[in-house]
Amino acid sequence: MFSLSRPIVFSFITKLGETPGGAPYSVDAMVAGLCLALSFQMIFHGMVNQFRDVFVTFGKEDFSGVIRFMGFVTVCGIAGIAFVNATPLGEWYLSVVQSAEGETLEVAKQCMWVLVLMPLALMLRNYYHGLSLVHRKTRGMAFGGIIRNGSIVAGCLILYSFGVYNHIVAVALLVGGFAAEGFGVQFATRKWRRAL
Repeated sequence: MFSLSRPIVFSFITKLGETPGGAPYSVDAMVAGLCLALSFQMIFHGMVNQFRDVFVTFGKEDFSGVIRFMGFVTVCGIAGIAFVNATPLGEWYLSVVQSAEGETLEVAKQCMWVLVLMPLALMLRNYYHGLSLVHRKTRGMAFGGIIRNGSIVAGCLILYSFGVYNHIVAVALLVGGFAAEGFGVQFATRKWRRAL
């Protein structure tokens, strides 16, 4: 389920090339720039995404400690992405380390700003994933994955049909999809969480 999210948003970006004047940049530049932004974001995404493992290891013995740690790491992730974006470090990383230039560089920089919100969406999702894993009730996680991809597809279809779909919308839908997954898992696990 996790691996489907990006192909969904990319498939709608490539559709923009079929519509004359439908893309603000070349389709190749939007795909490349979005890929660069997402790979950059993984530097910060990775540490937040490990919360499920932290929950399984420490959740039962120190629940409040795990929550504090999650909050601290999430704030650090958001601050880290924002700092890199707001300083010359972001452009240096993209242009020197990743050799991006022209439209690809512009697209990547724009997408990186939207990704500042990704650690927050992942924290929400991984909080409920962690609870599900600790209590060995993981059906809600599958439901959340369906909600994530379903919400991304719906958002793509609607915004593409209105002619407002682009690389920024694509990355915002990815972030929103992970948040929707968190709310989906929250909804799917509400009965057994109330019973605890």
